[in-house]
Amino acid sequence: MQKWRSLSGSNRQASSSHESSKYFYSVKRFIGRKFDEVTNESTEVSYKVLRDGTGNVKLDCPAQGKQFSPEEIAAQVLRNW
Repeated sequence: MQKWRSLSGSNRQASSSHESSKYFYSVKRFIGRKFDEVTNESTEVSYKVLRDGTGNVKLDCPAQGKQFSPEEIAAQVLRNW
């Protein structure tokens, strides 16, 4: 199994762009919003946008077998920056 790694900025752009479903991008548009508010935006990204039990947005990460909130993804980007 391939180890999961976090890429952001130019490192992400330099990686294989044809596998865009493996990367999160434009996550800020989902921060602080309910799933019902982002149904149109969720069709514009290549990753799965899901609803959690309270109606909040979760982003599916099949590489780790987890779901993350948009805030968690944004925090990872800042941590690795």
